[in-house]
Amino acid sequence: MAADLPYPETRIVRSIDGPTVVGSDMSGRTVDAIINTGVVDRYRTVIVPRGIDFAAYLKNPVVMFDHGAAHRLPVGVCTRLAYRADSDDLVATTRFHDDPFSDWLFHRYSAGDMRAFSVNVLDDPAHTGKPTVAEIRARPDWARAKLVYRRTELAEYSAVSVGGNAEALRTEITRALATLGRPAELPTWEPKLEPAAVELPPLVGRTFEQVYGGAIGDVRREAEQRRRREADAADLRRGRI
Repeated sequence: MAADLPYPETRIVRSIDGPTVVGSDMSGRTVDAIINTGVVDRYRTVIVPRGIDFAAYLKNPVVMFDHGAAHRLPVGVCTRLAYRADSDDLVATTRFHDDPFSDWLFHRYSAGDMRAFSVNVLDDPAHTGKPTVAEIRARPDWARAKLVYRRTELAEYSAVSVGGNAEALRTEITRALATLGRPAELPTWEPKLEPAAVELPPLVGRTFEQVYGGAIGDVRREAEQRRRREADAADLRRGRI
């Protein structure tokens, strides 16, 4: 199964469950929804919304269903990414395609029968770790987080049939949306994006040894990340937190 995935195994997929759809436009075939927040999910991790780099994604802003696992063709396109003015919640506007399956999805989201979205991000190991003392002081709820992904790259986001967040997260999202009222009364979202700066080595003027060395370094970092995850899984089996 892993070989069929369009992204490396180091991807991180996190779903938002509950009433996250905050508006829809029948004539424009668009749905506005929260796709990421800064709360601790059921995996005891946090994907920092303002640490997500959108630069590469915006060049081809497709929206998938279940991350391409069940339906490999895009079901829509993202026409806007922005942060809510009153929080760090990441809001996306999805324009669904007009093929039969995408049309069915659009009407399910508009009717409220489906409400979950999921982000697929690639993490930067150098900016991933346990929450710091300063972070916990600013966000006491992060005290129970095992990992904080402070800098990531958005690979894609998907409409999903079943979200992956715990019931407590649904409660927090419900409380956050309770004051929004009808879609026409939504607060104005900040139009600017603040993607994290990613420093990439130049592709021109590099020797073969430099390119090869960089590739070997990437492989070693992925292996170390996999080793850490296996160690964490072993700790969980032993009852260690």
